[in-house]
This record gives sequence, C-alpha cells and structure tokens, in this order.
Amino acid sequence: MCYRDVDGDDYPGDTVVGSDDLQCSDPGTGGAATDCADDNAQVSPTMTEICNGRDDDCDGRVDEDPCAADAPGCGCASAGAGGITVPILVGLALVLRRRATG
Repeated sequence: MCYRDVDGDDYPGDTVVGSDDLQCSDPGTGGAATDCADDNAQVSPTMTEICNGRDDDCDGRVDEDPCAADAPGCGCASAGAGGITVPILVGLALVLRRRATG
C-alpha cells in the first residue's frame, strides 16, 4: 500500500494511492503514512516544535517544549542558566524580596 504526499514535504499522509509500484517509489508517494497534517508542508516528523497550538513534529503532542521556540505567550521569554526560565527566576526574586522586606 502506498500513500500520497499531498503537501510536498516528502512525508506522505494517510491518502492511499492505488499503484502497481509495490516499492512506493513513484514521485510523491511513500510506503508509510508519517505526516500528521498532509495539508501543511510546515508540519512533518522532522519539523521543530514551536508554540503555535499545533503538533508541528507529528509526535502526538502539541507545544510540548514551548521554551525551545522562545515564542511569546507560551510560558517562556528565554532560557536562563541551567534551563531555568526567566519567569521562574523573576518569581523567585519577588519571593526573596518579600522575605527580605518583611
């Protein structure tokens, strides 16, 4: 069984193609449906997950690493030392300031 790569990103979706080519080597086809959104070339198993409300890398999880993309509104402004994020460091500073001032 061969699957068509509708969006042209070299990862076929779940559209089955009738073909005499049992190796699925015809252009635009493949032997496994690996693209979770074959209508969008920006989504495939090799894409980097960014914070946008969709599963960019086809691993079944949405925005699982929002700090990697450094995207606004996803919980991280940037990574600090040791992987601690800026919002956590700011929160810690506020707690320590409150304790110091009484």
